[in-house]
Order: sequence, then C-alpha cells, then structure tokens
Amino acid sequence: MSTAKPKKPKAPAPADHGAQNPQVQLNAARKEGHAFRGALLDHFARVEHSLGPLLVQASTLPVYATIARKPAHLLGQKLEQLRSLAAAEGPLKDPLAQVSANIEVLHRFEEIRHFMAHATLEVVQNESREMLYLFRLAKLCKASVEHSSIVLGKADAKSIGAELGVTVQALTRQLDAACKSFGASASRLPRGGAAHPSQPA
Repeated sequence: MSTAKPKKPKAPAPADHGAQNPQVQLNAARKEGHAFRGALLDHFARVEHSLGPLLVQASTLPVYATIARKPAHLLGQKLEQLRSLAAAEGPLKDPLAQVSANIEVLHRFEEIRHFMAHATLEVVQNESREMLYLFRLAKLCKASVEHSSIVLGKADAKSIGAELGVTVQALTRQLDAACKSFGASASRLPRGGAAHPSQPA
C-alpha cells in the first residue's frame, strides 16, 4: 500500500483582469499617447533651450549683425537663424559645420510638433484591434472651422520618438559646444570686433 501523500490540486492562476478589460487597455494607451506627445514637445524645447544662448552671443558680433541682431520668437525662425549662422563666414562656421543635417530632421517634424501642441487625443482600434492614437485639431478659419487629424500606431510613435531623440541629443551637444567655444573664438577677432552692433567698435 502506498504511503505517498496525494498531490494537492494546483490553484487556478489568477485571472489577468487588466489584459481582458478594454477600458484598462484604453486608459493605458491614452497614457502612452500623452507620453509620446509630451516627449515630442520636450525634444523641441531642449533644442530651443540650447539655441537661445548661442543666438544671444552671436548677436554681439558685427559679423553676425544681419543674422541674429533681431531676436526671433518662434522656433522655426530661430532654426533659420542657426542655419544662416552655420553658412556665414565667422567664428561659428567650424563649430556649426555639422548642424545642417540635424536641422533638416527637425524641420520634417515641425508640422507634427505644432499639430500635437494644439490637438486633442483619443484612442481608437483598427480592424486588427490595435490601439491607435488619434489626434484631432480644430482650426478656426473665416466663418468656419476646419477639422484635421493624425493617426499613429504605437510603432509609428516609437519610431518618431527614437529618431527625434537621437537628433536632438546630437544637435544640443553641437550647440552647447559651439557656445562654449564662442568666447575663445571671439577673443581672436581684431580689436573692437566683439563690440555689440549698437555700440561703436
């Protein structure tokens, strides 16, 4: 006669209510969509943060007076000033030699950045039940309202975020390095070359 104790039946695995609850999935996807939007806007904000000091310093040199003397308010205008600084002959030409390619990448995403800053977010599912981020924008026109939308899947958002992250990291490093080298470069200018455009040299 066997004296082995009978095995206790395994307790059933707890049900994964989160994976089965559509509302939980929608809420999670909505958080992801907002996180994507926030990260995208933050990428551009980081560029603007690094670009400001460089433009201010450039405005103090007569060689850049026609480019950076007038402060720009919109990021697109600041990037155009940066592009012009990189192309102009002056102490910033070498430090900014590699920024053009990164500016072009940012330019491709400027429209979606503007859209995301003003759009609402909804989460929808396609026929394959994939969660999609639906951004809607209502633009006030003369005597009418124009509606437009952008739909992104999780993979699309991840791809955009990754490309922008790499680009912004490279560009901000270039801008910070150019800003640090500015003082040394400016000190090698002829006497009076570092005077502010509004002051006599």
